[in-house]
Amino acid sequence: MKGPKKQPMMIEEPDFDRMEAISLVDDDDRTISSTQMHIDHTFLPYDDQVSSLTKSTKRKHSLANHSYIDFSRVEDEKVVVSTFIEGEKLDAIINVGGAIYEPHDFVIHKVKPTTQNRITFPTKLMSLLDNNPDPNVITWLPHGRAFILKDNTRFMNELSSFLCKSNSFQSFQRMLNIWGFKRLTGKRDKGAYYHQMFLKGRPNLVKEMSICKNKNGIWPLANPAREPDFYLLSTLRPLHIA
Repeated sequence: MKGPKKQPMMIEEPDFDRMEAISLVDDDDRTISSTQMHIDHTFLPYDDQVSSLTKSTKRKHSLANHSYIDFSRVEDEKVVVSTFIEGEKLDAIINVGGAIYEPHDFVIHKVKPTTQNRITFPTKLMSLLDNNPDPNVITWLPHGRAFILKDNTRFMNELSSFLCKSNSFQSFQRMLNIWGFKRLTGKRDKGAYYHQMFLKGRPNLVKEMSICKNKNGIWPLANPAREPDFYLLSTLRPLHIA
């Protein structure tokens, strides 16, 4: 008499899609839902990032979008009295060597006047950078279009309380993601963060930043090949800082 049929052994694969919901509160006391992956591929080389993902995860991930609109020619004091401002596409600026080009290469941004008096994470971060007690901890980069943390430990111990309630560096990084800051991974400015409306000496422009909605809860992979060259851009569109 035959015994019961043996069931094949099931080997459980790692769940790369397992997410941890995180509840954050911004300066207006509005609850924000964000997510954090248990396995972080951000700091791996690109080829290793791709190979380390399962097929199901590959379909959900995309490369970081580093398309950039330059607002350096906008007069900051006019932001508060304008209904819209014009930015220039980075690729178009570089392709024509900085010349002023056809109108279709401009991007119109509608100004939101109700945000002008708000104190937000980006406005506090800019204030910290502009009144920085120690550039060896955090500082603007020479071109004024990105900033970099030089000492994470000192930043969290000495300065982070000005920006967020949590003393966790991961919480600070999540706030950068939520507000649309992008991380540079190329050699020259590796580890720096930027946003097209976060420019040194532009305290009114930064108020136009808004919270990003990440629908699938998965942050994109590094894409150094498409990162903007701010040193080249600064020769064509230098920031005039008073």
